[in-house]
Amino acid sequence: MNQLIKIPKVHISQSLLPESKSILIRVLFITAFLNRSTTLTKINFNEDIKVMITALKQLGKTIYYTPSQLTIHNTNIHTTLANTIQLKNSGITARIMCVFAMLLGKKNLTLIGTKQLYKRPFKETIKICSKLLRNNPICFLKHRNQLPIKVIHTPQLKLPKILHITCKYSSQTLTALLIILPLIIKKKLTIKIKQVVSVPYIKLVTTLLKKFNINIIYNSNIVIYPGKYKLKTPITKLIEKDNSAVPYYIFNRLDKACRLQISSKTLTSTQKEIKIIKILNSLGFKLTPHAPTHLKCYRHTPNVKYLTVNCSEIIDTAMLLPTLIINNVKKIKLYNIYNWNFKECKRITALNKELKKLGLKTKKGNNWIKIHCYKLRNNAIIDTYKDHRMVLSMFQYSNKCNIVINNPNNIKKTFPNFLKQCLTS
Repeated sequence: MNQLIKIPKVHISQSLLPESKSILIRVLFITAFLNRSTTLTKINFNEDIKVMITALKQLGKTIYYTPSQLTIHNTNIHTTLANTIQLKNSGITARIMCVFAMLLGKKNLTLIGTKQLYKRPFKETIKICSKLLRNNPICFLKHRNQLPIKVIHTPQLKLPKILHITCKYSSQTLTALLIILPLIIKKKLTIKIKQVVSVPYIKLVTTLLKKFNINIIYNSNIVIYPGKYKLKTPITKLIEKDNSAVPYYIFNRLDKACRLQISSKTLTSTQKEIKIIKILNSLGFKLTPHAPTHLKCYRHTPNVKYLTVNCSEIIDTAMLLPTLIINNVKKIKLYNIYNWNFKECKRITALNKELKKLGLKTKKGNNWIKIHCYKLRNNAIIDTYKDHRMVLSMFQYSNKCNIVINNPNNIKKTFPNFLKQCLTS
């Protein structure tokens, strides 16, 4: 029988959640090329967001920011102050800047990053951009189809009416193209997508661009870019808090007596990772809106022992689902996780290895992983592979095991206050 937990109340402060990097990074790029100045207020910055700010400055954009406010002043689109842009390991910014460099980059513009970034695949990005070019403007400084790259010729654009693309590894290339197209075309373009992953991020970006007066039509595997539009700065609030962080707090409290005080607007977020809450509800956890300020949370023992989940719409937060093993789910299979292989680390391999340290039995393939509980160990040293999501997901096991997590500071990439909030609430 479900029991409403009345003690204690745990407040997850919205002010401590960073802004959604998926939204804010793209908003920063778009507003940097508007014919006006833009000020964003009440902003929390994580490392990935700072990478985009630095990149825009190196492109000649005038940006001032304090810990809570940022102002971008319009400057000439073609001004470039630095020949080298440091992208660190920010996947979103790297693909935006790669598309920008190939289609609009000045000669000698060079994109560099960390060793981790150089391991990420950029073949799709380069192939898609090549379909919009008459020449090859770049050279590879290390390995073909990977960063670092350098612009060696002025790009010569070729704009078809129909563009055929494949997004097998990441949707970031398509979303990068969508926000850069206003800088290069004013005619209708139909994009036909043969294969795509992370569809929610495409929907997120098309929704965002509509707020800038670009009414993109996205239906199934076809994107229709309008022929006539004028970029405008929306008056309404653009940037949500990073609601994809909320599931990590929820999972950390699943077996505790608490009422989570989180904005119930979270459930209607454009960030589709929040759909993981529907999975919890289907297991009987009953996370439901209750007033505008919090979700009701029931303590519950899942009545499902065997769980199979299509993770195509919850690619990142799906890494939390193996945690249900310590909440009485016996076997779990996650599939449609192919692009885990191309993130900050090879996440299928990394998760497979670290879960075994906890005593769990696992099997893996290129697109799936199976986990079932064997005998949970009390002690383990967990490696995080310089991946913030590994920290976020493996920390959840600290409720049941005495674990040591190596390099927890990786979390600063996206959710710098997560551990602090969990340990002090």
